[in-house]
Amino acid sequence: MFEKLLLTALLPAGIAAGVILILLRSRLLPESLAPEHGLGAGALGIGAAYTACHLLALDEGWPGFPPADVTHWALFGAWLATALGLAEVAVYTRFEERPAIVQPARWIPRIALSAGLVFLILSGLAALEETWGSPSLPMLVTGLCAASVLLFLQLDGLASQRSQLYGTLMLSAALGGTAGVVMLAGSAKLSQLTGSLAASMGALFGLVFWSSALTPLRGAVPVIGFVLVAVLVCACSFTDLPPAAAFLLILTPGAARLGRAGPLARAPLWVSVLIGLLGIVGLLGGAAALTHAAAPEPYSPH
Repeated sequence: MFEKLLLTALLPAGIAAGVILILLRSRLLPESLAPEHGLGAGALGIGAAYTACHLLALDEGWPGFPPADVTHWALFGAWLATALGLAEVAVYTRFEERPAIVQPARWIPRIALSAGLVFLILSGLAALEETWGSPSLPMLVTGLCAASVLLFLQLDGLASQRSQLYGTLMLSAALGGTAGVVMLAGSAKLSQLTGSLAASMGALFGLVFWSSALTPLRGAVPVIGFVLVAVLVCACSFTDLPPAAAFLLILTPGAARLGRAGPLARAPLWVSVLIGLLGIVGLLGGAAALTHAAAPEPYSPH
């Protein structure tokens, strides 16, 4: 078990870094995907890394379509999100100065894909009311779609910074902590899926540290957002993770932004990192406490 956990932590980082470096060096991507800054390469690298980790963590072979296990919708969502990330980069590089085109092209597909992904996961549950309570399926889809929009707003804020050194580091910490809370809720497999995103962010941090001109996080935002939403919906459905705790986890990227908010934008990096980590740890602690309180007695994370 430990060897598998270690592999699912190291493999995504290696794949993400390898794919991005190959695409940067080979010039395989067209100019519309901003290959010199790694925008399109970021989407492809994170998408490839998550695909490998998903298949390894769930250890069920190649899923059918439609999948019998709703958790596999996270994989199909990651593929669509990778394509969406490439499309967003292409639109952004061509119409950067025309937000009237960029914003609808970004948000309409995101909202549609969020609603579709959440609907497919929830509609595949055998006992929806037992898991989520009394709200109807349309109400749940609407509420979770709104939470997805909130998550994307936070991720966009981190990805839009001039230097992505801070954003990739903070996201790696937030996603790593989220993986820990999901493990506490009772699912090692779902924890590994979230941990793969944290490892991939660590790889992006290393690449940005190596070359500050790279901005791979911008293209990777759809993949991170959709996978995280899918995993948290599954975690709330199959583990002891309560929806309130999942909402706190969704807020962790926003807590990371506190370190670069207002006058802190010009503060030394270590000061911003410290403040951002304090915000992240506070939300993770709250989510862990809610998860522990929701667990049946006697409590066991296994």
